Amino acid sequence: YRKQLLDSPDKARFVLSRQFKSLRKLLAKLVPAKNTKSVWSDYVGDNQHFTDEYFQQKADFVKRVLEISSPERVLDVGCNTGFFSKIAADSGARVVSVDYDSAVVEKVYQMARRENLNILPLAVDFSRPSPAMGWRNIECPSFIERASKKTDGILMLAVIHHLLVSERIPLSEIIELAAEIAGQTAIIEFVPPDDPMFKQIARGRDHLFSGLNSEVFRDICSRHFKIVSYEKLADSNREIYHLEK
Repeated sequence: YRKQLLDSPDKARFVLSRQFKSLRKLLAKLVPAKNTKSVWSDYVGDNQHFTDEYFQQKADFVKRVLEISSPERVLDVGCNTGFFSKIAADSGARVVSVDYDSAVVEKVYQMARRENLNILPLAVDFSRPSPAMGWRNIECPSFIERASKKTDGILMLAVIHHLLVSERIPLSEIIELAAEIAGQTAIIEFVPPDDPMFKQIARGRDHLFSGLNSEVFRDICSRHFKIVSYEKLADSNREIYHLEK
C-alpha cells in the first residue's frame, strides 16, 4: 500500500468535501421521521385506555418491588414507550427494553438519550426472538441465551394476553420462559379474559380462554416462582404480581 497524494490542495479539499457530503446524506437517512406513529405509540398517554389511578397503583407496585429485590439488570418485555423501563432505570438497574414495534422503541431511545438513562432499547419480537447465528450458530448467541445470562429481573406488564391470544402461546410456556430469563425476580401483570383489551384482541374467540382465571394463573406461576405479593389494580380486573425464583 502506498499513499496516493493529489497534486493540488484544492483538489484534496474538493474530494474531502464530497466525501463529507456523501456521509451526511447517509446519516440523514438514519434520522427517524418526525411524529412517527403506530398502533401502540399512543397506548400510554393522551389516548390511553386506563385511569390515572390504575397507572399510579401499577407504578407504585413496580417501584416497591424494585426497591425490595434490587435487580441490577432488568429486561422489560413489551416496553411500549418506556414508562416502566424508566422506573427500573431510576431504581439503579441497567435496563434492556424490548418491543416489536419500532416506533415505540424509537421513543424509548429518544427518552433514554434525553434523560441520560441506562436503557438499551431493542426492536425484538419476543414471540419470535432472534436465533443464534454465525459459524456453527455459536458466533452470535440467540436473544434468549443472551437475555438469560444478563437478567436479574423481568417486567412483563400488559403483555401476556398478547402472547396468549395473538401468538397462541400457552400460558405455561410463557411463565416457564419468564422463569428461565428472570434470574431472580419477575413482575407480571395478569389480564383476565373479561378485560376490554383482552376481548378486543380475542375478536370473538373468547370461548378459547373460558378456563383462564386468577387461580389458574397463580397455579402455573407457583410451579416456577414463589408468589411474594399481588394486588388487584384500580378500575380494572387486572392483577399485578411480585414473583421470586
